[in-house]
Amino acid sequence: MSSQQTTGDMMPSKTMDHVASYPIVNDTIEAAKSHPIGQKSMEIANGAYQRFIEPVEPYMRKPASMAKPYLHKVDEFAVSGLQQLDQRAPLLQEDSQTVIDTGRDYITFPIRYPLSVWQEEYNKQAGSRGENHNIFFPMFLFVVVTCFSLHVYRDVYRFAIDFLNNVVKPKAQEARKKGPDYAREARDTAQQYAQVGQEKFDEYSKKGQQKADQYSSKAEQAGKDAKGQAQQTKEDAKAKAGSK
Repeated sequence: MSSQQTTGDMMPSKTMDHVASYPIVNDTIEAAKSHPIGQKSMEIANGAYQRFIEPVEPYMRKPASMAKPYLHKVDEFAVSGLQQLDQRAPLLQEDSQTVIDTGRDYITFPIRYPLSVWQEEYNKQAGSRGENHNIFFPMFLFVVVTCFSLHVYRDVYRFAIDFLNNVVKPKAQEARKKGPDYAREARDTAQQYAQVGQEKFDEYSKKGQQKADQYSSKAEQAGKDAKGQAQQTKEDAKAKAGSK
């Protein structure tokens, strides 16, 4: 058996295939293969595998076959998690450059945002005052700082409003819409259980009445039998007395 087949039998593959399907991961692997350092690292890894792992592969086949169902479960669970990640982060399916640019934008945003706002307010106040802003520079700087603060507060407030309108409010409306559904479902379930309970009660009541009627009939028959037996005994006694 080849090492590739043995490794394929021992290790789950769906998770690795899913991860490798991401463009940025695939491009990274291809870049590593084409880079001298990456090629050297792969050669070292292959050499270590052939030297340390391949000789003991025959002894690992039986434990690997026993562990294969559990590895398959772990593999399926990992793939399910990756599928949920794909839904929450569709950016992973984009090309590598888009992922890199987006990541760079997120990382540098805390630096770019205040600098851009400061530059915008500085240029706006300098343009409105012309050359006079250098004469009263401390006052000019105070105005820029004030406008900068108001600009940031405005953006934060806008972000909060957008978040409430686009995220919180739809979820609240959805929960409000589902509220009557949950109540109706609970009411239907309660009615169903009540109906089943009433049916069981009627069934047990009917069986109880049947048992009671059966026992009453048996008691009545036993009474008649006892009375008949007593009458027969009395007649037998009279017959014996007359014969004497």
